[in-house]
Amino acid sequence: MTVRQIRSHVQIKGFRSRTIILVTTLLDPVAYPADAIRQLYFQRWSVELHFREIKTLLALDVLRCLSPAMVEKELLVHVIAYNLVRSVMQTAAIRYQVDLERLSFKGALDTLKHFADAVHAANGRPRRQTELLDAMFALIAQDQLPIRPNRSEPRAKKRRPKAYPFLTKPRRKMRVTPHHSQRKQHLSSHLKGPRDKACARNIYGREVWVDTCSGKYWKPGSRFYGKTKQGEFMSELEALDPGYSPAGGTGQ
Repeated sequence: MTVRQIRSHVQIKGFRSRTIILVTTLLDPVAYPADAIRQLYFQRWSVELHFREIKTLLALDVLRCLSPAMVEKELLVHVIAYNLVRSVMQTAAIRYQVDLERLSFKGALDTLKHFADAVHAANGRPRRQTELLDAMFALIAQDQLPIRPNRSEPRAKKRRPKAYPFLTKPRRKMRVTPHHSQRKQHLSSHLKGPRDKACARNIYGREVWVDTCSGKYWKPGSRFYGKTKQGEFMSELEALDPGYSPAGGTGQ
């Protein structure tokens, strides 16, 4: 197979210059100039931005259907919705002579949501509906992204997630871990008299590390003692009362 090689020198401030070799089957240098192919190569990451918009703005980061057929329908519905929003953005870009890549997808989506009810209510009045659509296209064309060459943003979250355990079982089987004070009240109702309490303290009084996510606990000396991601220290008696069990049967 005959291929064509195109060399491209990349220079970014603060980094060493690199030479990238592009290999393509587009052999005609007149019909497919080298500069045009280089620009297409460096624009390839815009596809990742489209995927990010679908997952983040259209809430497709988690698939909510259960069967394969419904998951396929869920994907198709989101793709159709994304293309519809993109078609509206393209119409606005053509009408007002704006670069389509400069338009904000988030801004266009918010504008569509704001105008949806009003456009639907004016269904029987074509003139009013046309005025609303013109105003909508004008707002979409005005919401342009700034020019940010060589922009680099860290992939990090600003807000810290809540320290809740993961749902590792079906919701109907997942027991809610009672509060520390509630466990003490629950224990006192099961221990009858000072003799039982003293005996329980001697047997189960040592402190263990409870993984509140898995429902297992480890005793001192275990390699997982105090080292799992989510957990808390409590006495072994307090751990046994809500249903926690020793890891591996012994907790070691």
